Amino acid sequence: MANDGDVAGSPPDEEYSPDGPGCTQSHRDTAQQDEVDRADENAPGAEPPLDREQAIASIIQSIFFLARKIQRINLGDRAMYLSNVESLILRHIDVNPGIVPGKISADLDLRSGNTSTALRSLEAKGLITKDVGETDRRRSHFRLTEAAHAEVAEVRSIWAETLGPLIGPDADLDAVLLVLGRLDVGLTD
Repeated sequence: MANDGDVAGSPPDEEYSPDGPGCTQSHRDTAQQDEVDRADENAPGAEPPLDREQAIASIIQSIFFLARKIQRINLGDRAMYLSNVESLILRHIDVNPGIVPGKISADLDLRSGNTSTALRSLEAKGLITKDVGETDRRRSHFRLTEAAHAEVAEVRSIWAETLGPLIGPDADLDAVLLVLGRLDVGLTD
């Protein structure tokens, strides 16, 4: 004999469902969500999944937009103000200590005059040092000062605090770095 809440013919521990014996609420919810997802994909105005070319273009466009937004992050009093070109050059010298001005200009696709102006400014701010070449005294090699290393570390800390929560803990950062690294190497002359 069935309990008061049981339907005749249903096993006593299964949830009753008007969709038939054995169909629980969670099964119906999943099936309904699948229908909604399929309807969303085919709805007028819904964007179809991106093909590879579209996805690559979207990634590149996102890089452009994000770079502009990242440049506008308020560093407050925690970091020295640098122009976009100074900031770019400082980070490049950090990764390439001892680099010469011509290589900086070539790597960053900057005019030599803009590079020279930014290098003089960075030197005046005490963020880089210039070493005269041992074999060619006309060539200057640039390195970061201790103050610049502290400045770079502070900016990285601000970025991590500001952007880390937006990225989330489950993002595959190694995969992102791999893709960006491939782009960087592939676009390097």
